[in-house]
Amino acid sequence: MRSTSGRQSPMAPSAAFLWSSIQQMIMKTRLILQRIGLFLLTALAWVLLSPKWLVPMSAWVAPFLLMTLIAPLRPVNSYAVAVITLFISALISQYKVIPFPGVFFPIMTFAISIQAAIPYFVNRVFYPRIQHWAKTLIFPFALVIYEYVSSFGGGGSWSSIAYTQVSNSFLIQATSLGGIWVVTFVIGWFASLMFYITEERWNWQFCRIPIAWFSAMIIALMFFGFAKTNRFFYSSRNTVRVAGITTSHVPLLLTMYQDAFGHNIEVDEDDLTQNSPQLAELNRGFAAFVEDPYNDSFIRTRMKLTESQDSLFTLGQKEARAGSRIISWSEAAVFTIKADEEALFKKGQTFARDNNVYFLMTVASIIPGKIEFGTKFIENKALLFDPKGTVVNEFFKNRPVPLIEPSVPGDGKIPVASTNHGKLGISICYDADFPQLMRQLGEQGADILLLPSGDWKEVSPYHAQMAIVRAIENGTSLLRPVSGAVSIACDYNGKIAAERSYFDDGERVMVAHLPVEGIRTLYPIVGDTFVWICVAGFAGLLTLIAFQKFKLSSVITSTQ
Repeated sequence: MRSTSGRQSPMAPSAAFLWSSIQQMIMKTRLILQRIGLFLLTALAWVLLSPKWLVPMSAWVAPFLLMTLIAPLRPVNSYAVAVITLFISALISQYKVIPFPGVFFPIMTFAISIQAAIPYFVNRVFYPRIQHWAKTLIFPFALVIYEYVSSFGGGGSWSSIAYTQVSNSFLIQATSLGGIWVVTFVIGWFASLMFYITEERWNWQFCRIPIAWFSAMIIALMFFGFAKTNRFFYSSRNTVRVAGITTSHVPLLLTMYQDAFGHNIEVDEDDLTQNSPQLAELNRGFAAFVEDPYNDSFIRTRMKLTESQDSLFTLGQKEARAGSRIISWSEAAVFTIKADEEALFKKGQTFARDNNVYFLMTVASIIPGKIEFGTKFIENKALLFDPKGTVVNEFFKNRPVPLIEPSVPGDGKIPVASTNHGKLGISICYDADFPQLMRQLGEQGADILLLPSGDWKEVSPYHAQMAIVRAIENGTSLLRPVSGAVSIACDYNGKIAAERSYFDDGERVMVAHLPVEGIRTLYPIVGDTFVWICVAGFAGLLTLIAFQKFKLSSVITSTQ
């Protein structure tokens, strides 16, 4: 008989193949689920950086997660995934933050995501080409350069990750040395270093040098921040009582709407945002008033204008009697028709003289006429009166919000006036989003910045924190009365002296005592030198890549 003991069952190969296929399928499924999980975690980390619910710690995690997410992909694919991840998270995090209605919101958000993904794409392309821990510097260099270039655009420095760290009172002082770019670099290097450490599987031999350098840098910056904010290192300074007064324009807009169309609309001011349908409807009445403000149908509106002006002067007089020596209204606190503004200015002169105060009057002066796309029909300006009633300067908002604010722009200068209470710098709201513009404060030695503003809930208090960074950069105290959000006052280290929500009960008045003398900081002197150091460093790394490639090609040629 023939033995069959050596025969293999015909089912054996099929079973082995099936088991192998199942294992591969399980591995692929597990990998897909891991990628999906990492994607969701990354998107969540970016969502948590929204001004609506800012989680500062997320800034130290989100860039690292995004770098990890796109690392296994080809460069082009990695860029696409980065854009998609940032876009999806931005649709959630920037909803009602970016002031564009309807279809313009996702279009603008997608455009921003395309730009924001560039540093990650640059890092994905060049990081693998360097066989040295210096590769960890590619991303922070690229991130700083990207943010710096973006800061000259219509959005200013709004998207800088550095602003997420205002609550870190020690680290944020680094902005006084080299601007927000220093903090951006620190966050970017941390993300890149964490990626490098995980890539090297926490091998101390490879990781110890970059860890040592990063640790030395962060310790030095934190100690600097500690010393700068510690009262032991500087003497106490004289202070002045200041007052910020805000008001609501909703009653005026409702009157305009009723005069224009003969009926009322219901508006909940708590729900109003820059892109809400209710505000768009109210603005129809405002537009009708702009086109023909002296029409008999707007008699009640013109009376309302005078009424709102008088109510603010009454609040200001009360604060002056309480001891406030500097009084500022919030942005565009009163509306007036261009032809009538001189009468309003005389009221301001009388108020300042009679109450012996420095008074910053903020006015939206309407230039009547037909409204067409691109028409600038508002002068958004601020006039500083001294205690003698003299107009010290008349300032136009330099940076009206693009596509949203039809205001005549200023001349690009930030006025600083010498007073009995230090040097007062003046600017308006969105101007403070541009660090290069505001650096004029430090260059002129301003002591207190008066920054009347107007915000909405979804950008508060984030937008105020951006202004705090300007104060730290330039060594000035800050008074920022805000309609629609949180008013703040802080010293030159960003320490809050007072704050008040627009939606709190009672009179919309914020009072604080601010130092009459600021401090001199390094940033106004060196400017954006740190950025150019990053540019030089990035160029050096590209040179290193080219050298390594040339050296490798030489070795290959010699072996042949």
